[in-house]
Amino acid sequence: MSEQTIISSKGQVVIPKSVRDAFGWESGTQLIVDTDEFGVLLRPLLNKRARAAEIAKGVQKLSGLLHSPNAPSISDEDMKRIVRERAAVRNGVGSQS
Repeated sequence: MSEQTIISSKGQVVIPKSVRDAFGWESGTQLIVDTDEFGVLLRPLLNKRARAAEIAKGVQKLSGLLHSPNAPSISDEDMKRIVRERAAVRNGVGSQS
């Protein structure tokens, strides 16, 4: 998707409606502005609950791909608990059962 916009005299940029709609960005959505030698990248700032939901959604998609017929099945709740525990360890928080 490629759209064109302009920077105002106040340094404001209007994100085209088609782009906002495609990403579900509404008024008040907080964005992170990343820059590199190629330009600017905008991405939503997710709170911890939204980030956890996105991670859980990704894990759920992967769980179907990784299942072996001979392996014991694991419940969604166990999967979520494991992800939470590993994220807590990775973030230096410790286990939050």
